[in-house]
Amino acid sequence: FSLIAEAQNYYPPEFYEPRYLRLAFNKLSGTIPTEVGTVVLAELELQNNTLVGTIPTQIGDSSSSTLAELRLSNNQLIGNIPSELGFLHILRLNLNDNQLEGTIPTELFDTGTNPNQFFYEIYLNNNSLTGPIPSEIGNLQWTNELDFSHNFLSGEIPTQFGMIGDHTPYLIDLSNNDLDGTFPTELGRLKDIVEFYINNNNLGGSLPSEFGQLSQIPDFRFFSPSVVLDVSDNNFIGQPPRMVRVSREETSYTFSM
Repeated sequence: FSLIAEAQNYYPPEFYEPRYLRLAFNKLSGTIPTEVGTVVLAELELQNNTLVGTIPTQIGDSSSSTLAELRLSNNQLIGNIPSELGFLHILRLNLNDNQLEGTIPTELFDTGTNPNQFFYEIYLNNNSLTGPIPSEIGNLQWTNELDFSHNFLSGEIPTQFGMIGDHTPYLIDLSNNDLDGTFPTELGRLKDIVEFYINNNNLGGSLPSEFGQLSQIPDFRFFSPSVVLDVSDNNFIGQPPRMVRVSREETSYTFSM
């Protein structure tokens, strides 16, 4: 980091600005320097180190507008997720397995702030995040993997989950939180999903018939060995809904309550 900062004082930008900074799986310690926001990067990979402190808000500066992958998982980062990250065009955001707290910034999913924003994958699991899941989640396009599990998120599951783009996510994991309310019927639109976890929450009521539609796995998903629909360890009542038959005989699903 210091070498990059010092180089800015002596060399033209084309000499010192790398497109990819990959320092993952090392023994780096200390904080992430604010100067990282002045470097033009496509990927910043610092996962699996022992970094501490907060995520610099400067990462969301204009110099970082080309940043497509931000991987800071498996460190000891604290503080809030900077709302400034919503100004970037990040495809892969991995902040999991840290000590982050506070709420999930709505700016991450606000297409009014960033009309070109979409996440191919977003991992915020295994932190100490609180508050509701932003309803702006429905603005996501082409999201394949979304994991908010093992936090302290509360409130209801936003109905806007059923509006996530034309491409249904492969994985949605909201398990091990403090979510309450009922199962939104709108989630029945996610008919192509392969892994869906809402277990270990405080959800209640009866499971709507739309839940059974989640097992309709199209033929192009045949590579998946199973469909996992896990709603266990909640407060659901009544009879389980009839599950729609999956399209391939070799595909099975796990349905636990």
